[in-house]
Amino acid sequence: MTTFEAHLIFKKQSACREFRAALLLIVMFFIPLTGSAASLGTWPRINVGTPADTYITGIAYGNGTWVAVGEKGFITTSTDAKTWTKRSAGITRDFKDVTFSSGRFIAVCKAPDADNGTGAKIWTSDDNGATWKYRNTDSGTNLSSYISVGLHGVAGDGHGNLMAVSGWPGRTTRSSDNGNTWHASSNSIGNSLYGIGCGKGQWIATGDGNGIYRSTDGGVSWTTNSTTKGATHVAFGNNR
Repeated sequence: MTTFEAHLIFKKQSACREFRAALLLIVMFFIPLTGSAASLGTWPRINVGTPADTYITGIAYGNGTWVAVGEKGFITTSTDAKTWTKRSAGITRDFKDVTFSSGRFIAVCKAPDADNGTGAKIWTSDDNGATWKYRNTDSGTNLSSYISVGLHGVAGDGHGNLMAVSGWPGRTTRSSDNGNTWHASSNSIGNSLYGIGCGKGQWIATGDGNGIYRSTDGGVSWTTNSTTKGATHVAFGNNR
């Protein structure tokens, strides 16, 4: 089994957290993942070919391919985590996150794009990141305005159900057909959201304020797990 860690360095800018990340991609073949930090061994830096002043913000693995996304529309792919090929979705907005779901990669980005006129904040790839197609949330309705600030995180449950989270006022948009169509929730969690994960039948969102929010009904309603500070990211693995 192949395991990996992507080390992200966050910094706070003005009133919101930007997911600025210097990517340290580590692929450890045949190394069992345990609770001991010593078992992780040496973590080498890997150059994925990002331009100057461009940061990696998300990474996902599926179909034998790594896909990493970042600022200024940056996308790169690799089958061995050593040699990387730059890709493009035709935009220059900052990508914020990427996930893999049922044979497809799904990436989310910042506010609507003036450079291609689509205004899309969600992009999907069915060919391992080589080409991308934009998807709109509730196109032609006022629900799309609920995520007008852009999307910060995206995750799936492994069965074609996906959820993406936005900044202020902390709303979600959901897909039940593996990213083809999306529908924004009119309910606000009330704080800017930065991350989303799914596991054991529940969705966990992270953000400002109390920081951690949990939904057991697919994002219809949320409960708060109080923290002293906000949280930026969440992931599910090894049944936890």
